[in-house]
Amino acid sequence: MRIGELAQQTGSTTKTIRYYEQIGVMPQPERTASGYRDYNPDAVHQLKFIQSAQAAGLTLSEIHTIVAIGTTGSSTCKHVEDLVENKIVDVDKRMTALQRTRAELTRVLEDARSLQPAQCGDGTVCHILYDPNRT
Repeated sequence: MRIGELAQQTGSTTKTIRYYEQIGVMPQPERTASGYRDYNPDAVHQLKFIQSAQAAGLTLSEIHTIVAIGTTGSSTCKHVEDLVENKIVDVDKRMTALQRTRAELTRVLEDARSLQPAQCGDGTVCHILYDPNRT
């Protein structure tokens, strides 16, 4: 199959497929005598694997490591398990940071709503975001 058909079957773009080949996440396909890329049916599964891995939060670099391990004939399961476990830890850290940010934004909004225009200073510093009298 040609690259356009592969793109259509997977909901991808030809540019994306070429990029995946360039960085080694997808193997280079055979070429026809006229130089067109000629993909076998496995390319659909390879591309859908990449899309699923990205949807799970894996980076292209991480996906590349999975593909590299798989090409050696070794099992990728433990490696994928480790990657996913690390992603969960990262997500938990980001969620904690976002909760802190949300709490701070809520505090700032409450301050903003209670501020009287006469309390505003000279305009060089917004007292909603920074009040030198607040600890």
